[in-house]
Amino acid sequence: SFGGVRQNPAMTAPRIGVSINFSYPKPGRALYIGKALQYVEESIFGGLVRAGAVPVVVPDLSPWDGPVEPYVEVLDGLLLSGGADLAPGSYGLADADPRWPGDPRRDAYELALVKAARAARLPILGLCRGAQLVNVALGGTLLQDIGTHVPGALVHRDAELYDAHGHEVTLTPGA
Repeated sequence: SFGGVRQNPAMTAPRIGVSINFSYPKPGRALYIGKALQYVEESIFGGLVRAGAVPVVVPDLSPWDGPVEPYVEVLDGLLLSGGADLAPGSYGLADADPRWPGDPRRDAYELALVKAARAARLPILGLCRGAQLVNVALGGTLLQDIGTHVPGALVHRDAELYDAHGHEVTLTPGA
């Protein structure tokens, strides 16, 4: 409390920008027919709130020539969410198989977010696809399909095991 006035925890909690996923218009979809959707998986919000942060959804405004910098200016960190594969062209490769097209629009949006977040010296965390995106943003490359290139690799497209995918993370204060 400050002078007898209770402070709003959302005003002091870190604001973490969350990148979105895209769902493009699909024939036969019952809702939002012919509409592109931008969304975030609900469990990401829960994880951030439990960690004491305020999630801030950062939409892709590129169809309207909207910049990402105004969002980044009000953030304390950036979380790049998981989702579709990166497009091979985003890391300098030609498509090896039409089954692995990736999402070039999302790649461009998140690469712009990472560039702006790095310029603002914000911490960045990538989940799954997001970690791959950070790798590419920093000049790395990827294998187009782990299952094809790495025998015995974990299957990530398993709806029953989806929430069980993960690994331990060690946080180093001040790093």
